[in-house]
Amino acid sequence: ANTHNLPAFNNTDCEIVYRLNEYKSTQEANALYLKALSSGATALWYHLKQKNLDALFKHIETPYLLNILEGTATELFDAGAYLKRQMPHLSSVWAMLTPTETPNSWKHQYQTFVFKLQKELPAFSPMVSTELYHARGASPAFEMAIGLSMLLEFFSELFSNIQEIVLHAAVSELFFNQLVKFRALHRIWNLWKNTHPELPNLKLSASNSLRFYSASDPDSNLLRSATAALSAKLGGVSALHLHQAYHHVSQSRPDYEHHAIAQQLLIREEMLLHHYADVSCGSYFLESYTDAMAEKILFWMHAIQTEGKGLVKALESGWVDQQLSQQAQRMDQKFWETDVKKIGINAFISPNPMPLTGKVSESVFPGLTFEIKRS
Repeated sequence: ANTHNLPAFNNTDCEIVYRLNEYKSTQEANALYLKALSSGATALWYHLKQKNLDALFKHIETPYLLNILEGTATELFDAGAYLKRQMPHLSSVWAMLTPTETPNSWKHQYQTFVFKLQKELPAFSPMVSTELYHARGASPAFEMAIGLSMLLEFFSELFSNIQEIVLHAAVSELFFNQLVKFRALHRIWNLWKNTHPELPNLKLSASNSLRFYSASDPDSNLLRSATAALSAKLGGVSALHLHQAYHHVSQSRPDYEHHAIAQQLLIREEMLLHHYADVSCGSYFLESYTDAMAEKILFWMHAIQTEGKGLVKALESGWVDQQLSQQAQRMDQKFWETDVKKIGINAFISPNPMPLTGKVSESVFPGLTFEIKRS
């Protein structure tokens, strides 16, 4: 099928997600969620670590939001039952399982949690994430191939019962590279649906990658996250979460929490991207790049199935780890040789940098998050 003259996706409307990874109490989490909503967030990502659901959801109008739940199968089921009991008209829920055992049990865990949660929230959408693989140095095509393989291996037997499925990925500041990886995913899925109408609708979600953020130049982090946000939105993601940039500076900068939401509000309300379907459609460069990325994704999916014997076996045997190590090594080498310039890290470093959070060894780049190894 010729898709060159068709949008890769239907529109660029995108939820502004506030995601809280760490909190001391459910009361503190609730206060931060309410603050984020007052700042313009339209979706909340809950890490279901504690049982006090009344305090966690207090005063939050969940029926009017996109609610993203993350936790173990038991935590997800308990939260689903609570939300159904308290808010029977809940409109939109995405649920992502935190696997607690070895890869060979993941498929069973996912299927069990989908069956159980469907009883409470029939219209919920199961969700998987490739953030971990991105953080470990996966190329865009390999990251997306892992994500599609997860969707197919974990949920293929359930597709007839699922209306919508969600893939969450990381997005970096490499603008066109990241834009086309999302467009390519839409293109592959739409082509599959032409011949397999039983496939559920695919939604894409993203969080900005912190792999090359600078501890000593936090203002560059804001520019980097803005670039990532724009590429994700133009790539057709349905929900976007921006990590708070002040994680990497010694002084707490709570204003960055507001900036992360404000960046998306500016893109949506002042650039009006949510009024358009695939604004990049028709560009020869982007269409060609999208097709090339799609071919690379399909190449890696084939490799996962043939060389790795399927994603679960590839994870267990170490085949995926081997590919990630090779890809990260190539990326790190380009970083140290400055073939890939990172503003504030290995190029155009600020003469008056912010103090670092802690002692940094020579083998760790200033972002403090991931080790960059010299070859």
